[in-house]
Order: sequence, then C-alpha cells, then structure tokens
Amino acid sequence: MTQKQIYSFVNWTPHMTPVNIIQPIMISDLKHSHKSPIVGIRWRSPFHDFNETGKLVETCDGKISMQFETCGLDGTIFLWDMSQKPEILTASTIRRFKLKRKSSALKIVESPYKNLDLKPIYTVLLKRNERSLIVTHMTISKYSNLVYEGELDETRLRIEDKVTFKPVIHREYAHIKWDGQEETEDEEIQPEPCKFINYGCYHDGPITQTAISDNGTVLTVGGSVFALWKDTFQFSPILWRKCNDYVCEGRWHSNNQARFNIVKNNGFVEHWMLHKDSYRCLDELVVNNGSIFVWKEHPRHFKNHVVGVGDEYGNFRLHNMEKMADNGKDVEDFGKFIDKEIAVRQNFKIWQSKWSDKHKSNEEAKRETKKVSIYRGESSKSIVSKPKLTPFELAKIQWDKDDKKRIKETVRNKTRLDITELKMLKEPYEVIQRDKQEKKQKLLSHAKKGDEILENTLETIFPQFMKTLKTNVEDPYAPGYTTDEKSECFNSFQNICHEAKTFIEENPYTYEFNMNDVIKKFKNRAKSLHEQDEEVHPHKLRLIEERKQKKIEEEQRRLAEEEERRRQEDLAEIERKKIKRKPKKSAKEKKPAEKVEATKAMKTEEIKNEKVDDKPAELKNN
Repeated sequence: MTQKQIYSFVNWTPHMTPVNIIQPIMISDLKHSHKSPIVGIRWRSPFHDFNETGKLVETCDGKISMQFETCGLDGTIFLWDMSQKPEILTASTIRRFKLKRKSSALKIVESPYKNLDLKPIYTVLLKRNERSLIVTHMTISKYSNLVYEGELDETRLRIEDKVTFKPVIHREYAHIKWDGQEETEDEEIQPEPCKFINYGCYHDGPITQTAISDNGTVLTVGGSVFALWKDTFQFSPILWRKCNDYVCEGRWHSNNQARFNIVKNNGFVEHWMLHKDSYRCLDELVVNNGSIFVWKEHPRHFKNHVVGVGDEYGNFRLHNMEKMADNGKDVEDFGKFIDKEIAVRQNFKIWQSKWSDKHKSNEEAKRETKKVSIYRGESSKSIVSKPKLTPFELAKIQWDKDDKKRIKETVRNKTRLDITELKMLKEPYEVIQRDKQEKKQKLLSHAKKGDEILENTLETIFPQFMKTLKTNVEDPYAPGYTTDEKSECFNSFQNICHEAKTFIEENPYTYEFNMNDVIKKFKNRAKSLHEQDEEVHPHKLRLIEERKQKKIEEEQRRLAEEEERRRQEDLAEIERKKIKRKPKKSAKEKKPAEKVEATKAMKTEEIKNEKVDDKPAELKNN
C-alpha cells in the first residue's frame, strides 16, 4: 500500500517499477581483471590522461578524461578507461523463449556500455627484493592467503610439520612512481615494475588508510599506530604515536591542513595539531558507542563542518561540527615543525653512523670475546649469545608442551590411575626436592653474607687497623662563661622573679563556686527538656533513661535492706522470747550474785567521793 502511494506521487516517471536486481552499467573482462580482491578505487583528474604506454599527459581541448585506477591485494595496479569503444562481436543464434511477463531488468534504461568488456590500458607491478607487495587500502585480514613451503613427505606427519605459515601482510608503507614506456611496434605492452620514492615499515597492523596534505606530508594509519612520512626523510616516519585502541581512519582537515583527525575503533575521534602539542591530542570526541568504519568530510564549504559517519551496525549519520578557520599561520608553523623534526632526525642518524664507525673495532672485539670459550679444568663453556627464536619456533615449543600434556592425560585415562594415589607416591620425592631447595637457599644466603663475615674476621684479627676514626669537632660550650656573663644572667633572672611576684600580688585569684547554683541550673535545664515539645537529642535521652534506671535500682536496694532489717529484728525477738521462757534460779544461787552487785555499788561510791575531794574549795561551795 505504501509503495502504491509513493508511486502515485511520482507521476513524472511512470515507467519505474520495483527492480529486484540492480544491473551494472559496465563489467570488466574476467581474463584481464585482478586475480585477488580489489581494495582501492580512485578516479583520475578530468584534465589528465594515461596513454597506453603508462605516461601521464594532458587531455585535448574539450575532452574530459574518464579514467580510474584500481589496486588489488596481489600488488597490481590497473589503469582503466571508460571511453573505450566496444568490440564488435560476431552474431550467434540464441534460442528464444516466450515469457509470460516482462522481467523487471528489461524495464530499466539500457546502459550504453552493455556490450563493452572493459580491459585495463596499463598495468603496474609492486615488487621489492623480488617479492610482490600487498596493497592494503581499506582491507582486512580475512583476504590474506596462506603460503605453503617445504617438500611434503608421504608419511603421516602432524600439521605443524607439513605446513609453514608466513605472514603476507607486512604493514609496509611505500611511495611509488612509474615513468611509462616508449611506443613500440609490438601490439602487447608488458607490465612495468614501479620505482620506490620512499619505503618503510613501522605499524603494528595492516595499513588501512593513507592521506596526503598540501605540503606533501603523508598520514598513514594501521593497527594502533599513526605515522607521518615525507619523501625528504627516507625509510622511517618523521613522527609516530600509539593510541590506546585500534585506529580505523585518519584524515587531514579540509579547511586547516595543519590539523588531522584520528578515528579509533572504540568510537572516539581525536583532533591533533602537532605544532601546538606533539605528545597528546587537543580534543577527543565521542561519536559512537561502537566501531566507526567510515569517517568522511564533505568536500564543499558550508556554514558548518559536515561529517558523515558509518558504524559497525550499518548506521550512517551526518554530524554538524564547528568549522575550523583557515589559518595560514598554523599551516606555516606546521611546515616549520616538520622541517625541524626532519633536521633533528637526520643529524641524529649522521651522529649514529659516525659513532658506530668510530667504535667499530671495540664492538668487533666484544663480539670476538663472546665467541671465545673459557676453560675451567676439564670442562669448557662457550659464551655465545643464544639466537632469538622466531614466532614459529616459539609456537612449536608451546605446541610440544600441549602435546605432552595431552599424552599424559590419555595415558592416565587408559590405565585408570587414581590421582590421589599418584600424589601419595609422589610425596616422598617432593620432600626430598624441598630439602634440596632449602639447602640451596641456605647456601645462597650464606654466600650473600660473605662480605659481612670477612669484615668481622678482619676486626677480630686486626683490631688496630679496623678502628673507627673519630672527627675532632670543637665544642662551642667547652671554654665556659665569664663572671660578668654569669652575673648578668643571674641579675636578669632575679628581675623576672620580682616582676612575677608583683604581678601575682596585684592580681590575686579569687575562686568562686557554689554547688547549690549548679544544682538549681541542672534542675531547671532538665525540667525545660522534659517540658519542651521539640525532639530531644539522643544523648540527652540516654542520660535521662540512665538516671531513671539508677533511681529504680536504688529504690529496690532500699526495700531489700529494709526487708533484711525487719527479718533480723524478728529473729532477735524470737531469741528474747526463748530467754524469758527459761526456769527461775533458787534463793541459794541468787545470794552470790547479790553480793557481787553490792560490792560493785560500794566501789563506785568511793570513787565518786574521791573525785569530789580533789576539786577546789570554790567549786565545792558552789
């Protein structure tokens, strides 16, 4: 229904219908095309042409060039021309069938290049040291092929013995050119090997993007490294930096050639201006929450800076960014910065070569001494530096370890051995090994204390030579003080004492404290706390609860004491009643007691009379 409404509005193209397949307007000849995936396409300038010999010439008046270039993984560059005339083919009989309905492909306008089998007009080969280089513009590792080396035996070997894996992408940067060939009478022109202007290898992954600025500085991106190259500095980059993630793209700013953008795999975009800060980016923006595969600026100048972004989820977005002003001073400063870096690195290379030439004899002598074997008794040991293992050899060592582990597991599973039993059998051997290690550690620790033992031995044997020397430092207080200085100090002390005494006498300290006032204040404060409506502090509530609990405990203690006292009184009363109930004594038994009481009363009377006689006469009269 939606399609019908759309087509009803488009009344000026009534012949358009849904096309299931988009037909190409031009197809290259399969025999003359690339033998590997195409990784880059670039259109030529409309005012320049490549002729059949590969030379670049200007176009004639009124003619527009329709040429473009393609490059493949196999290291070939083809030049194509769309203005070729189609070849006239001989007619052939084709059996025709009557269709029920017209196919959708026949309803579109036919291409003028329908019968044209496109062939390249010129071929360039990228080879260095008899090895074809791989062009990796916008390519990924899945296009790489395996290289098989070595003669294979018919015997049954493991896979690592049969196949040797070698990398085919070497993360190389190359600036090439070709001069073309002279016209010859031969109809077929042979491919031309290219010439290298600059070459280097510095990235940690395949180079996925190259961009050149107006002053000839080339920006390359590969792995997690971006680098700057220039033809005046050969075989190494002028400057390179490593990012914290893989770099997808790198492009120069369209309005300011002193600034470039680095697009990272995590969705961040960094803005760099090396002449202002060559160690860190000026700004970092978050454009996407995933990988960014395409970052392209609009070539035309608008009010805002328009950037197109394509991510890993298949989304394409346009962003308006702040436009950078075309500052000529920035471009000039950037050019000076690049020239300065080139000069510094060239001077360093010259100094390095001079130093190596100067100390060449010393280096050779060191190498010779390393190769000489040292004889110690019967055995001789040769000091030779171990060769560095290749990645394949390291992988083979790891493979052997895994294979041994697998063999042990299979043997154990087949024999059905118990791990606990094996551990018990292995325990005595481990104890012996542990003892050996402990003895070895003791010997090492004893060897480390060799200097200390030697020093102690020398102190005991030669004490006169091992005495610690003391420095004669003069004591500033050794001579003492003069009598005048002492008297002056004593007088000043007496004056201070006199001043202190007078101050104390003039300002006596009065101590005023009344416990009743404190108790009244405390009671008023407690009363106000209980009466107020607002919340009381938890600490104050805790104190109030503690006081209440204390009062309750005191009341309980008082009641317990009172109960104990009553119990004691009851017991005493019972004892008294028991005593009263005893039988009365006879008269004969009472007489000695009465005599004793009478004698006591007589003695007390005599003592009182003696005391009265001792008093003075005045008191007696009174």
